[in-house]
Amino acid sequence: MERERKTKPCPFCGEEILADAVKCRWCREFLTEDENALPTSHHAGTAPSLNRAAPRPAAEAAPKSALPAETLSVRPSLWEMAGTFFAAVLFAALGICLMVWPFEKYLSDPSRSQPSVQTVLRAADWAGAVILLVAVMRAAYRVLYLKSIFYQISPDRIEWNRGIFNRKVDNIDMFRVIDIKLRRSLMDCLLGIGKITLMTRDETDPVFEFEKIRRPREVYDYIKAASLAADRKQGVVHLE
Repeated sequence: MERERKTKPCPFCGEEILADAVKCRWCREFLTEDENALPTSHHAGTAPSLNRAAPRPAAEAAPKSALPAETLSVRPSLWEMAGTFFAAVLFAALGICLMVWPFEKYLSDPSRSQPSVQTVLRAADWAGAVILLVAVMRAAYRVLYLKSIFYQISPDRIEWNRGIFNRKVDNIDMFRVIDIKLRRSLMDCLLGIGKITLMTRDETDPVFEFEKIRRPREVYDYIKAASLAADRKQGVVHLE
């Protein structure tokens, strides 16, 4: 009949182990004692304590570049108006040509009465003046509108201020952002601007577009990191 082997509780985990064991099979501690005959843990320097959170695996480790605590303030770039300015210059040139072009040289026909020629000249002047005024006013309004837009981006939300005579303020919570896209044409890359589009679960702005802004890649990375951090904070999981 096999002799019953003596056991004892492990001084570290309390599990039953053999009395002559030198290492616990459960907690992997070596059963050594210090000069005061007290058990000494070989894992004390590395094992997580009850009052300290265990280190996260590498896959779950926080990103190296933490989000800045302050908000990111962004305004649209006037370089976005390159096409608008070009069109305004063309229409302004057309209006000026209508006002200064010597139409009387081509209308000097004896069959036409002098009042009819004057009517055509006045009509050309008025048409040129209207085209010139509309081109200038449209460009000026676009400049004022872009100057009135102001974005404030924080780790929690995006605030959008705009309006010339009637100011409006809207905001989108970061955890509502589903996807983010950055679009840059060749000219945008040369000018250092870009347009950012957000797909969100916000009922007011399901698709939110930034006007073309400077440092678009920096803003894109900031919003991407902030939205992921907000999802983890709120426990939000976006289902496609």
